[in-house]
Amino acid sequence: MGEKIVSATGTGRVAFVAADDIADVAVAALIDPVPHNTDHIITGPEALSYDEVAAILGEVTGGRCGTAP
Repeated sequence: MGEKIVSATGTGRVAFVAADDIADVAVAALIDPVPHNTDHIITGPEALSYDEVAAILGEVTGGRCGTAP
């Protein structure tokens, strides 16, 4: 197998978030004249396992990617 993603999450799933999405929320919160006075919970569109992420990376790059505990 090619590259490996090492994670302690086991079969856990994560809703990955794009850095651009985080930046968009930060900019909106900072320039809004009305204080938000809250936490902004930013999550991705879908919770993925690291096995699924490895498969996607393999498809996108044309390489082989797996996971390791």
